[in-house]
Amino acid sequence: MGLNPRLVGRALALLCAIFLWPVPSLPAYAPPEPRLVGVELARLGTLNQALRRTLEREEVRLESTCEFTAVRGRLIEVRDTAAAAIGRLGALWREGHLRNGGLALAELLVHELDGIVEEARRGIAVADTLALIQSPDGDARDVVHRTEAVYPQALACVEAGRDPAATGQARARTSK
Repeated sequence: MGLNPRLVGRALALLCAIFLWPVPSLPAYAPPEPRLVGVELARLGTLNQALRRTLEREEVRLESTCEFTAVRGRLIEVRDTAAAAIGRLGALWREGHLRNGGLALAELLVHELDGIVEEARRGIAVADTLALIQSPDGDARDVVHRTEAVYPQALACVEAGRDPAATGQARARTSK
């Protein structure tokens, strides 16, 4: 018993039609115009400068006020935004958009943003420690004395507790 030649012919014709039929191809992935990538890099550069200014402002607040919880929250936002910008630069590279000097600029931005992340992490650790100590349940004076070397106002804020008048007196004692 053999194969029906008519059936074999139709099967071959069907296979040829499937594999050789001209199919409208999907549009090839075209990276955005270099001008748009340049705009994206400029936007990330502006974000880098804004994050640097915000980080410096929050570090001053950490040293001069007793608002450790608020400063910690803002530093976490700065760290997360900088990390997201680093991720965006990595995505631009993986997608093949960084050409003609774009990769060099992106690497400089990654380096600067990484510095922001590291400084924010340091500030977060200090602010979190001071917020824990300042809370009514926290009592870790040895940590305060170690932290005082980094932020002299720390001991004044913790000793003064939540009384604003006492905080001012404690700051006056510390600054003498």
